[in-house]
Amino acid sequence: MNKSFQTQALTAFEATKYLYIRSGNHRFIAVWVVVVEGRVIVRSWNDKPKGWYRAFLSEPRGRVNWRSRGAGSRSSAPQSTG
Repeated sequence: MNKSFQTQALTAFEATKYLYIRSGNHRFIAVWVVVVEGRVIVRSWNDKPKGWYRAFLSEPRGRVNWRSRGAGSRSSAPQSTG
């Protein structure tokens, strides 16, 4: 099942530069966000063994917080377009 964020959330994501995300018990961390064709994209600046990117690889279910709102999330690795 493919679920997307609601239009209201996507609009809010487009209007901000940062979201706070967390996977499982990992702490919330601010990440840079962009919305491309309705998809929410965040990027890891580094790949630390205990960082949020690796946390999401091991547990894709997480949480996104922005502007005192929150939503559940499920991450997936991007597919190569080249």
